[in-house]
Amino acid sequence: MIKILTLHTAKSGVRLAFEILVLAIVVSLLFGQGAALGQDGSVSAELSASTITRDESVVLTITAIGIDAELDASSLNKDFDVVGNSSSRQISTVIGSNNQAVNTSVVTWALELLPKGEGVFTVPAVKVGSLETQLLSLTVNAVPQGAKRDIFLEASVDNSSPWVQSQVVMTIDVFMAIDIIDGGMDEPAASDLVVERIGEDTQRREVRDGREYSVAVRRFALFPQKSGTITINPVTLSVSVPAQPNRVRGFFSPTRKLTRTTDAIELTVQARPASNTAWWLPARNVTLQTQWQGDPKLAQVDQPLTRTIVMRAEGVQESQLPQISIPAIEGLSLYAEDPKLAMVAADSGLISEQRINWALIPQRSGSLTLPAVTVEWFNTLTGRSEITELPPETIEVTAPSVASSNVSAGNTPDTMSTDGEEQTTGTSDGVTPQLDAQAVNPTLSSSSNDKLLNVNSVAIDERVDALEKSLQWWQWLAIGACALWALTVAAWMMLRKRVSPENVRRRTANHNQSVANKMGDFYQQIAPMSQIDKACKAGDLLEVKSSLLAWSAKQWPTGSPTTLDAIQAKLPQGVARQKIESVQLALYSKHPQSAEKSSAELATFVDDLKAAMHQAGAESDTVDGVGVIANENLQMSKSGSRLPQL
Repeated sequence: MIKILTLHTAKSGVRLAFEILVLAIVVSLLFGQGAALGQDGSVSAELSASTITRDESVVLTITAIGIDAELDASSLNKDFDVVGNSSSRQISTVIGSNNQAVNTSVVTWALELLPKGEGVFTVPAVKVGSLETQLLSLTVNAVPQGAKRDIFLEASVDNSSPWVQSQVVMTIDVFMAIDIIDGGMDEPAASDLVVERIGEDTQRREVRDGREYSVAVRRFALFPQKSGTITINPVTLSVSVPAQPNRVRGFFSPTRKLTRTTDAIELTVQARPASNTAWWLPARNVTLQTQWQGDPKLAQVDQPLTRTIVMRAEGVQESQLPQISIPAIEGLSLYAEDPKLAMVAADSGLISEQRINWALIPQRSGSLTLPAVTVEWFNTLTGRSEITELPPETIEVTAPSVASSNVSAGNTPDTMSTDGEEQTTGTSDGVTPQLDAQAVNPTLSSSSNDKLLNVNSVAIDERVDALEKSLQWWQWLAIGACALWALTVAAWMMLRKRVSPENVRRRTANHNQSVANKMGDFYQQIAPMSQIDKACKAGDLLEVKSSLLAWSAKQWPTGSPTTLDAIQAKLPQGVARQKIESVQLALYSKHPQSAEKSSAELATFVDDLKAAMHQAGAESDTVDGVGVIANENLQMSKSGSRLPQL
């Protein structure tokens, strides 16, 4: 038994030793393979060309196989500018001699180098991890001149001594004798310089040094913002061209990159003249133009006209244009819209335009003179200040036609007889308007005019007498109604103890209802607002205007307002005046949002109007039992007020 156990133990020891030996061999093989892989890692470099010109770039390609490390290319900075770089990584699988797959990494860097000088350069080695690339040689020749140039640039300015904030047109010509695959060009840049591109590129063909070129022309408008010396930095063109331009180019044909630059340009900017104190507008030319929508020769009271003033200036930006304003004009309401600005390209550079629309609403008949519009500017061609003027304009405003006056006031014309001839004149609730006799009948003589005026005076006196009698009747009626109400209250107080509470309540309710009905009827007679209420609920602004004019004819039989502005002047300060202003703005505004907002505000318009009438009760006169607000100050001073942007 002891021998068998010893034999078994000996066999187990041999087996354990064998397993340890196999494990050691496997580990050594693995480490050996890893060492071999590390020893197989390599780094190489290659240039895309061995000879270039001073303004060309060359691509240095570095390839690292079997190495996982970063690239260190700082050694290139001495003689080259690295203007571009890219990298790629891939894993390749290789079958070894033992039929086992081995994965190998391949990393590629592409560096675009621009030489800093001319001559023969040794491209220094770059590092990837602990490995370095080999040294390379590169020959850099001078930039070709004359007919040997494939691509070159030229830059020029139309004025090297401009005035501050005036326009300088810079032109850059790109001469191309070979095709350009892709690329781009910088814009001019300098401190305190505003740059605007002028239009699109133009093309032409030109022969230089016996070689024909295709020329692309690009223009810029430069605006120096301070006086003194300003240096415009060189403009750089970077393009890719075929490596062999004389051969047919395929999809995978090699390319080379060219970089061309212009010379720096220096501007000597003149300061603004000390004598010029107006708005500084340095321009080549400034013009003013007026346009009308509607014939100003047919202007009528309360009928809007639209006047447009257009200002154009050559050689300025739209932000440099001054805003045109018009002072207040007696008898005329003005509503200005926001200016519309535009800027276009022309042969002389930039042309900026400002267009402003004014809504003009005459408030009286006769001659209305629109003042002159002037713009002071500085002529950069002559170096002198000039003034461009739009001369004054006079428009003749006529009173509203007879038919329109009667329709707006809700009345029919009266007929007068003068020397056997009938003259029809418009009335506003019986009040005869003052019409020019010659306008009614141009053939009337001066004696006929006197007779007509006498007849009008007699008719007015008769009308005043009738109104006074009617006024007395309404006053007594109001006093009687108040006395009746007072007697009723007194009787109710006296009979309170002798009448049952139920009867008292019933009789009081009936009586109060009767009095309320009478007072309601009385109020409807003296203040007929039902048409205004109906128009407000319908949201019809034109109908609101017509109803307001009809209502004002009932409220003010003498001197009835013919415009919404006149109604506003008769109402006290408050919400009602503001809402009439909103109605008027919506009627004459070109913005549909204004009409929508005004329509939404009309729901409470009638209540506000009633409140305004009640507020003015202490200041009112009485004609035909109707409260007339004592406010005849019709002063219109809406100079240049802007239409609301709703």
